[in-house]
Amino acid sequence: MATGLLAAMATAVVAPLLPTAPLGTLLDDLRRLRVTHVLVEADPPPALLEAACQLGLPVMRLQTMPRSSGFPMDWGVPDPHALALLLQTSGTTSRPKVVPLSHANLLASAHSVAAVLALGPEDRSLAAMPLFHIHGIVASLLAPLLAGGSVICCRRNDPATLLDTITRLQPTWLSAVPTLLQSLLTEVDRDGGQVPPHQLRVLRSSSSPMPPVVQQRLEACFGVPVLEAYGMTEAAHQICSNRD
Repeated sequence: MATGLLAAMATAVVAPLLPTAPLGTLLDDLRRLRVTHVLVEADPPPALLEAACQLGLPVMRLQTMPRSSGFPMDWGVPDPHALALLLQTSGTTSRPKVVPLSHANLLASAHSVAAVLALGPEDRSLAAMPLFHIHGIVASLLAPLLAGGSVICCRRNDPATLLDTITRLQPTWLSAVPTLLQSLLTEVDRDGGQVPPHQLRVLRSSSSPMPPVVQQRLEACFGVPVLEAYGMTEAAHQICSNRD
């Protein structure tokens, strides 16, 4: 899905949707966003297929890309001011608002995240946030790629899976919401307080305020600083962040 998102943004405007949304919500979203094609993975939600069928929208399924040195890659460079994403806000004040974001918007925010975290080619992001959310798209995916680093994409973000991934694949940093970071502490406590071996050098919290006691426990548990950032969908994610 990460590859599909990047490829689609290079050639069209992408409107990521919540895969677990009910049929009525999906129908409303597809109409409001003026969707022309629906891109899905191998096992798409039945409600999404039904919504696309009712609206007569063509469904394109992601297939495994062939590993061939002759695969054409000359797509050109998108106009920086062209739209890349249409994202919906959380709708805390009324119905969700649609936010148009250009390639320049996304790159500026990704550069800001990479600069604050001092990301480089040696860094590896653990992308635990969903890719229909600005936090996951900009911080976990675009920022490390912009810095020349690599990304571990997680299909599941339950704490046990994340801790296992931290041990096996050795990411150097992780950005998530406070509740997800706090769940890592709960999982460590469940394992008797034993922190698995890791190569993390920083943890990043965003999307909602982090209680100071949770930040202190995370820093004591993992032995790394926890940076807190503030962002909004309308600002292409990061607006400001502490650095220590």
